[in-house]
Amino acid sequence: MPNVGRSSRGCYTCRARRIKCDRGEPGCRKCKTFGRPCPGYRDEVNLLFRDQNDYAKVKVMTRPSRALISVKAGKDQDSLTYLPIPQSLSLNFEAQCIDQFFSQYVMAEGRTGYGYFDFIPSISASADALPCLKSALPAVALANAAKQRNQLDLLWRARQKYGETLSLVKQTLRASPDLCAGDSLRLTILMLSLYELITGEGFMKNFWDSHHEGRLMILRRPTEHLRYNRPAWNLYRVTHTHLMTGCLLRRKCPPEDAITWLSMGHQNGLIEKTNPFFIRVIRVLAHTQDVARSWLEPMRSQKLREIMQHGTDLDRDITNFMRSLPSVWRYTSFPNNGTGTTLPKFIHVHEDLFTAGSWNAWRCMRIRLIQVLLAIAELVGEDSRDFNSQLMTWRRTLTDLADDVCSTTPFLLGEIDSQGVPRGTPKGVALGGYMLLYPLHIVLAVQELPESYHRFVESKLTYIAKTMGIEQASIILKASKMLKNFPVIGDIVLEAERFMPSLKGCQQAIEE
Repeated sequence: MPNVGRSSRGCYTCRARRIKCDRGEPGCRKCKTFGRPCPGYRDEVNLLFRDQNDYAKVKVMTRPSRALISVKAGKDQDSLTYLPIPQSLSLNFEAQCIDQFFSQYVMAEGRTGYGYFDFIPSISASADALPCLKSALPAVALANAAKQRNQLDLLWRARQKYGETLSLVKQTLRASPDLCAGDSLRLTILMLSLYELITGEGFMKNFWDSHHEGRLMILRRPTEHLRYNRPAWNLYRVTHTHLMTGCLLRRKCPPEDAITWLSMGHQNGLIEKTNPFFIRVIRVLAHTQDVARSWLEPMRSQKLREIMQHGTDLDRDITNFMRSLPSVWRYTSFPNNGTGTTLPKFIHVHEDLFTAGSWNAWRCMRIRLIQVLLAIAELVGEDSRDFNSQLMTWRRTLTDLADDVCSTTPFLLGEIDSQGVPRGTPKGVALGGYMLLYPLHIVLAVQELPESYHRFVESKLTYIAKTMGIEQASIILKASKMLKNFPVIGDIVLEAERFMPSLKGCQQAIEE
């Protein structure tokens, strides 16, 4: 039986995986992104004239029984009854979910020399990949598909894979502790965190803080091949970034040698140069918290003033660094002419998602620092013209930084094109929503912002949760509503001092 219909002209790999192929030369972009050689394309003559008899016979013989389709047992979503799926079909569907996950979360290197999660395909497909990694990748991919499609059966299968992964990690560490320095286990820890972030399972109150000890153990045991293996180095760098984010939110100092962890790689790029700034800001936050809790410390006010001066100098250094960025890292601003909301007033268009995410990370670092400086200023309580002028400058800078985060949001969600023109339907990938979780969480804590900005951020978090299937966005929303009346620094000592003037008077008497 000759084929007279339209045939796929994609490469052999894209056809086997049933994904769209751009038919690039000498190889397609999909294969290049996933780190595999492109096998090429079929001959045009064979496409026009081919015998389909054997293919049709095999397809009919292997067709699954209709009885294996899910059956609905009641009106409620929770009352669905699911029949087992044949393993051959299950494996094929897992591969499709993995491809979907790659297309939404993996970004190839751009002109800046950085990608995001671009190491996942190559490391997971390597010959020495551990069984725990081979189980973790389907767990994340199935969870991603389950949340986006709102299918309970997929979420159940993802949980099975997640539990299997945890057991395999324990077995691996018991059998061979030296493997904790390997790329396979590093990536497994990262995938476990991604699973928990997508499903919202495992998080209580500290965001981006899951598997903290596991990350510490891995980062403390770098291997020599990081200097020569780019995917391994990118994985190590992302793990380090997640650790710093958790420390920044918890105001907990990283280990003393953390500042040298990124100096052993095969490159010393722009992102690696920002690492000392993050660590310095975290130490200011942690030191402030320790001093603020020292109620009876005679030199408490003096120490707080010293921290404030150090923080002011640090903020100036970060500002100078951001102003000296190369042109490829800079963004273009367009007036907001119809993104569905009057906020923000301008839209920032970046080179790619990674540069947009990096800018937001630097802004959030400054926001956290300035919030602490304002909290210290309230405790010190000076009343001078210069001091009050500095407070006004900090509050204005805080609002500007939060506004810039909101201005980057439409680009990361794919609501605008490269010229700042709004799209009818957003074309963003889940990676953009993932990159916005931490910045939007920080912006919600900026009390100086008008309520309209908070509503804008809440609407975007709702979109990320419902459309992109990232449950962590919903958790951020719920937590922000619960903690709205608490101070942004999150320190109960600072909050108590506002409402206990008598205790503050006692402290001043002691100092005198």
